[in-house]
Amino acid sequence: MTYTLLESSVAGSKPFELYLFQGVGVNYAVTSCDVAIEYEGNTYQPTTVSRDEVDMSSEVSSGQTKVYLPASHPIAALFIPYLPTSQIDITIFAGHLGDDEIFVVFSGTVASGRFTDQAELVCNSDQYKLQNKIPRILYQSVCAHIFGDSGCTKVVPTFPGVVSAISADGTEITVPAFAALSAPLVAGYFIRGNDMRAIVAQVGDVITLSAGIADLEVGDACVGKAGCQGTFTACVFYNNVDHLLAFDLIPLVNPFSDSIT
Repeated sequence: MTYTLLESSVAGSKPFELYLFQGVGVNYAVTSCDVAIEYEGNTYQPTTVSRDEVDMSSEVSSGQTKVYLPASHPIAALFIPYLPTSQIDITIFAGHLGDDEIFVVFSGTVASGRFTDQAELVCNSDQYKLQNKIPRILYQSVCAHIFGDSGCTKVVPTFPGVVSAISADGTEITVPAFAALSAPLVAGYFIRGNDMRAIVAQVGDVITLSAGIADLEVGDACVGKAGCQGTFTACVFYNNVDHLLAFDLIPLVNPFSDSIT
Protein backbone atom coordinates (compact mmCIF):
# COMPACT_ATOMS: atom_id res chain seq x y z
CA MET A 1 0.00 0.00 0.00
CA THR A 2 1.32 3.47 -0.89
CA TYR A 3 2.09 6.25 1.61
CA THR A 4 -0.96 8.26 0.46
CA LEU A 5 -3.35 5.33 0.94
CA LEU A 6 -1.90 4.50 4.36
CA GLU A 7 -2.16 8.13 5.42
CA SER A 8 -5.86 8.23 4.55
CA SER A 9 -6.74 4.78 5.90
CA VAL A 10 -8.34 4.27 9.31
CA ALA A 11 -7.00 0.82 10.17
CA GLY A 12 -3.45 -0.49 9.83
CA SER A 13 -1.82 2.93 9.60
CA LYS A 14 1.25 3.35 11.85
CA PRO A 15 2.77 6.72 10.93
CA PHE A 16 6.15 7.91 12.13
CA GLU A 17 8.49 10.84 11.50
CA LEU A 18 12.27 10.94 11.31
CA TYR A 19 14.19 14.04 12.44
CA LEU A 20 17.77 14.47 11.21
CA PHE A 21 19.86 17.29 12.75
CA GLN A 22 23.22 17.94 11.07
CA GLY A 23 25.97 20.53 11.40
CA VAL A 24 29.71 20.82 11.92
CA GLY A 25 30.47 17.98 14.34
CA VAL A 26 26.74 17.40 14.85
CA ASN A 27 24.68 14.44 13.65
CA TYR A 28 21.57 13.46 15.61
CA ALA A 29 18.86 11.18 14.24
CA VAL A 30 15.66 10.74 16.26
CA THR A 31 12.20 9.41 15.54
CA SER A 32 8.71 9.74 16.94
CA CYS A 33 8.32 5.98 16.51
CA ASP A 34 8.64 3.70 19.56
CA VAL A 35 11.29 1.56 17.81
CA ALA A 36 14.60 2.48 16.19
CA ILE A 37 14.46 2.93 12.40
CA GLU A 38 17.32 2.56 9.92
CA TYR A 39 17.13 4.95 6.97
CA GLU A 40 19.80 6.09 4.49
CA GLY A 41 22.71 5.16 6.74
CA ASN A 42 21.34 6.69 9.95
CA THR A 43 19.76 4.96 12.92
CA TYR A 44 16.88 7.05 14.24
CA GLN A 45 16.46 6.53 17.97
CA PRO A 46 13.01 6.73 19.65
CA THR A 47 12.55 10.12 21.34
CA THR A 48 9.66 12.24 22.56
CA VAL A 49 9.65 14.55 19.56
CA SER A 50 6.85 16.35 17.73
CA ARG A 51 6.24 19.37 15.55
CA ASP A 52 3.66 21.90 14.45
CA GLU A 53 2.23 21.99 10.98
CA VAL A 54 4.43 23.87 8.51
CA ASP A 55 3.21 27.47 8.31
CA MET A 56 2.46 28.27 4.68
CA SER A 57 1.18 31.81 4.22
CA SER A 58 2.11 35.22 2.81
CA GLU A 59 3.58 36.27 6.16
CA VAL A 60 7.31 36.61 6.91
CA SER A 61 7.14 33.39 8.95
CA SER A 62 5.92 31.35 5.97
CA GLY A 63 7.69 28.01 5.74
CA GLN A 64 8.37 27.78 9.48
CA THR A 65 7.66 24.92 11.84
CA LYS A 66 8.36 24.35 15.53
CA VAL A 67 9.94 21.13 16.78
CA TYR A 68 9.46 20.06 20.40
CA LEU A 69 11.96 17.94 22.36
CA PRO A 70 12.65 17.18 26.03
CA ALA A 71 14.74 20.02 27.51
CA SER A 72 17.29 17.42 28.68
CA HIS A 73 17.92 15.96 25.22
CA PRO A 74 21.44 16.46 23.74
CA ILE A 75 19.90 18.24 20.73
CA ALA A 76 18.27 20.79 23.05
CA ALA A 77 21.59 21.24 24.89
CA LEU A 78 23.11 22.60 21.67
CA PHE A 79 20.99 25.72 22.07
CA ILE A 80 21.92 26.50 25.68
CA PRO A 81 22.65 29.36 26.24
CA TYR A 82 22.89 30.54 22.60
CA LEU A 83 22.67 29.28 19.04
CA PRO A 84 25.54 27.02 17.91
CA THR A 85 28.29 28.81 16.02
CA SER A 86 27.76 26.65 12.94
CA GLN A 87 24.38 26.27 11.26
CA ILE A 88 22.25 23.29 12.27
CA ASP A 89 20.29 21.81 9.36
CA ILE A 90 17.13 19.80 9.95
CA THR A 91 15.35 17.37 7.63
CA ILE A 92 12.06 15.76 8.62
CA PHE A 93 10.89 12.57 6.91
CA ALA A 94 7.50 10.88 7.21
CA GLY A 95 6.50 7.28 6.63
CA HIS A 96 4.52 4.31 7.92
CA LEU A 97 5.74 1.09 9.53
CA GLY A 98 5.70 -1.74 7.04
CA ASP A 99 5.78 0.60 4.03
CA ASP A 100 8.92 1.46 2.01
CA GLU A 101 7.80 4.94 0.96
CA ILE A 102 9.37 7.68 3.09
CA PHE A 103 9.03 11.34 2.11
CA VAL A 104 10.73 14.60 3.07
CA VAL A 105 8.08 16.80 4.67
CA PHE A 106 10.41 19.59 5.80
CA SER A 107 13.95 20.75 5.06
CA GLY A 108 15.58 23.80 6.56
CA THR A 109 17.64 25.15 9.45
CA VAL A 110 17.10 25.72 13.18
CA ALA A 111 16.70 29.47 13.67
CA SER A 112 16.23 29.72 17.44
CA GLY A 113 15.59 27.80 20.64
CA ARG A 114 13.20 28.50 23.52
CA PHE A 115 12.89 26.60 26.79
CA THR A 116 9.90 26.05 29.07
CA ASP A 117 9.16 22.56 30.37
CA GLN A 118 10.48 21.39 26.98
CA ALA A 119 12.70 22.68 24.19
CA GLU A 120 10.98 24.53 21.38
CA LEU A 121 13.10 24.86 18.23
CA VAL A 122 11.91 27.29 15.57
CA CYS A 123 12.93 25.99 12.16
CA ASN A 124 12.95 27.96 8.90
CA SER A 125 12.46 26.13 5.64
CA ASP A 126 14.92 26.40 2.76
CA GLN A 127 12.47 28.66 0.91
CA TYR A 128 12.70 31.12 3.84
CA LYS A 129 16.15 32.10 2.52
CA LEU A 130 14.50 33.53 -0.62
CA GLN A 131 13.27 36.44 1.51
CA ASN A 132 16.84 37.68 2.01
CA LYS A 133 17.85 40.68 -0.05
CA ILE A 134 20.83 40.22 -2.33
CA PRO A 135 23.51 42.70 -1.18
CA ARG A 136 25.14 45.03 -3.67
CA ILE A 137 28.41 46.92 -3.67
CA LEU A 138 28.13 50.40 -2.18
CA TYR A 139 30.17 53.55 -2.72
CA GLN A 140 32.03 53.35 0.58
CA SER A 141 35.47 53.57 2.12
CA VAL A 142 35.29 50.09 3.69
CA CYS A 143 36.33 47.18 1.46
CA ALA A 144 33.44 45.05 0.22
CA HIS A 145 35.53 41.88 0.27
CA ILE A 146 35.47 39.43 3.15
CA PHE A 147 39.02 39.04 4.41
CA GLY A 148 40.46 35.97 2.69
CA ASP A 149 37.69 35.43 0.12
CA SER A 150 38.36 34.81 -3.59
CA GLY A 151 38.24 38.53 -4.33
CA CYS A 152 40.59 39.45 -1.50
CA THR A 153 42.97 36.57 -2.40
CA LYS A 154 44.86 37.04 0.87
CA VAL A 155 45.63 33.93 2.91
CA VAL A 156 44.36 34.71 6.44
CA PRO A 157 47.09 34.16 9.07
CA THR A 158 46.13 31.92 12.01
CA PHE A 159 47.92 31.58 15.33
CA PRO A 160 47.56 28.60 17.72
CA GLY A 161 47.62 29.11 21.47
CA VAL A 162 46.40 27.96 24.88
CA VAL A 163 44.01 29.86 27.15
CA SER A 164 45.70 30.89 30.41
CA ALA A 165 43.04 33.16 31.96
CA ILE A 166 39.36 34.06 31.52
CA SER A 167 37.57 37.11 32.91
CA ALA A 168 34.50 36.74 35.13
CA ASP A 169 32.12 37.61 32.27
CA GLY A 170 33.99 35.32 29.87
CA THR A 171 34.69 38.01 27.26
CA GLU A 172 38.35 38.79 28.06
CA ILE A 173 40.67 35.90 27.27
CA THR A 174 44.40 35.72 27.94
CA VAL A 175 46.49 33.67 25.50
CA PRO A 176 50.26 34.12 25.97
CA ALA A 177 50.94 33.08 22.35
CA PHE A 178 48.98 36.13 21.15
CA ALA A 179 51.38 38.61 22.81
CA ALA A 180 53.54 39.27 19.73
CA LEU A 181 51.95 38.37 16.41
CA SER A 182 52.75 39.28 12.82
CA ALA A 183 49.14 40.37 12.17
CA PRO A 184 46.38 41.96 14.28
CA LEU A 185 43.53 39.88 15.69
CA VAL A 186 41.01 42.73 15.94
CA ALA A 187 38.11 42.06 13.52
CA GLY A 188 39.31 38.47 13.37
CA TYR A 189 38.09 35.39 15.24
CA PHE A 190 38.84 33.34 18.33
CA ILE A 191 38.22 29.64 17.66
CA ARG A 192 37.92 26.84 20.22
CA GLY A 193 36.70 23.60 18.68
CA ASN A 194 33.43 24.36 16.89
CA ASP A 195 32.96 27.61 18.84
CA MET A 196 33.90 30.87 17.17
CA ARG A 197 33.67 34.46 18.45
CA ALA A 198 34.58 37.78 16.86
CA ILE A 199 37.54 39.58 18.42
CA VAL A 200 36.65 43.22 19.10
CA ALA A 201 39.81 44.34 20.91
CA GLN A 202 43.36 43.25 21.72
CA VAL A 203 45.92 44.50 24.22
CA GLY A 204 49.05 42.36 24.19
CA ASP A 205 48.05 38.78 24.97
CA VAL A 206 44.54 39.76 26.12
CA ILE A 207 41.72 39.71 23.59
CA THR A 208 38.11 40.81 24.02
CA LEU A 209 35.39 38.68 22.45
CA SER A 210 31.99 39.79 21.19
CA ALA A 211 30.44 37.21 23.57
CA GLY A 212 31.75 34.59 25.96
CA ILE A 213 31.89 30.84 25.40
CA ALA A 214 29.99 29.08 28.18
CA ASP A 215 32.25 26.06 28.73
CA LEU A 216 35.61 27.65 27.86
CA GLU A 217 38.27 26.64 30.38
CA VAL A 218 41.86 27.53 31.21
CA GLY A 219 44.12 25.13 29.33
CA ASP A 220 41.87 24.86 26.27
CA ALA A 221 43.67 24.87 22.92
CA CYS A 222 42.54 27.67 20.65
CA VAL A 223 43.30 29.49 17.42
CA GLY A 224 43.40 33.20 16.73
CA LYS A 225 42.39 34.15 13.20
CA ALA A 226 43.81 37.48 12.00
CA GLY A 227 41.44 40.31 11.15
CA CYS A 228 41.26 43.13 8.64
CA GLN A 229 39.52 46.48 9.19
CA GLY A 230 38.72 46.68 5.47
CA THR A 231 40.47 50.04 5.12
CA PHE A 232 43.16 51.26 2.74
CA THR A 233 45.62 51.33 5.64
CA ALA A 234 44.84 47.71 6.52
CA CYS A 235 45.28 46.68 2.90
CA VAL A 236 48.68 48.40 2.81
CA PHE A 237 49.66 46.45 5.93
CA TYR A 238 48.78 43.17 4.21
CA ASN A 239 50.42 44.32 0.93
CA ASN A 240 47.14 43.68 -0.87
CA VAL A 241 46.08 47.11 -2.16
CA ASP A 242 45.56 45.82 -5.72
CA HIS A 243 42.56 43.87 -4.43
CA LEU A 244 40.99 46.65 -2.33
CA LEU A 245 37.31 46.93 -3.30
CA ALA A 246 36.60 50.30 -1.72
CA PHE A 247 36.76 54.03 -2.40
CA ASP A 248 39.34 55.47 -0.07
CA LEU A 249 39.17 59.09 -1.27
CA ILE A 250 35.47 59.88 -1.11
CA PRO A 251 34.89 63.69 -1.26
CA LEU A 252 33.53 65.19 1.95
CA VAL A 253 31.13 67.38 -0.07
CA ASN A 254 28.61 65.89 -2.48
CA PRO A 255 28.90 67.96 -5.70
CA PHE A 256 25.36 66.96 -6.69
CA SER A 257 23.81 68.60 -3.63
CA ASP A 258 26.34 71.23 -2.49
CA SER A 259 28.85 73.57 -4.02
CA ILE A 260 32.48 72.45 -3.82
CA THR A 261 33.70 76.06 -3.67
